[in-house]
Amino acid sequence: MTPEEQKKELLRRYFREIVDKGNLEAIPKFVSSDIVFWGPYSSEPIRGVKAFTELIAMLHTAFDDFQVTEEEMIVEGDTVATRWTASGVHRGEFMGTGPSGEPFRFTGTGFYRIAAGKIVEAWSLNNSVEVIRQLGGAPTTGKATTDAKEN
Repeated sequence: MTPEEQKKELLRRYFREIVDKGNLEAIPKFVSSDIVFWGPYSSEPIRGVKAFTELIAMLHTAFDDFQVTEEEMIVEGDTVATRWTASGVHRGEFMGTGPSGEPFRFTGTGFYRIAAGKIVEAWSLNNSVEVIRQLGGAPTTGKATTDAKEN
């Protein structure tokens, strides 16, 4: 297996074990103890395996049947770029939106820097506003908030 294929396989196993199944005990097999995760869930990066584990636990508490389907994966040097589709059912609080029981589906991209066979830095990009909208929440913008105050 080429180094590029090894990196792709690491990501595929990571998606199956961690993202899909929520296997928290397996996280140290896939991510560095000092991982830095940039995502839409926090204004600051999530740092360290403990904080990363808490994020994965939160996602699996919020969503049943969470599933990520790989659409495309490209390797360039130590970075793997992915395009994926996520789906599941909303069963717990997510970003201020209580459990709705609604199914959801959205697309996203991720960039994962890999060193010594583990993910050391990751960037996850998705449209959290669209997810909240699908779950029945009403994300607001500055304009919507201003309009509401005027009425």
